[in-house]
Amino acid sequence: MTNEQIPLWRLHLPRAYPLWRAGAMTPNVRESAFACLMGVVLTPLVLPWRHIAHHYFRKTAERWR
Repeated sequence: MTNEQIPLWRLHLPRAYPLWRAGAMTPNVRESAFACLMGVVLTPLVLPWRHIAHHYFRKTAERWR
């Protein structure tokens, strides 16, 4: 994967954790880390899991032609 394909939270959160542990987070880093973390936490909560399970896991696959 190139850096263009890596999600922002994968780049930002690992870099923010050491700053948080050292007590050196600036307000901008704190705000960005919080926004990335909320995206990671909230996205699975709002996905239509019944639709996903029905259309991608339970549905029989079509044969290749």
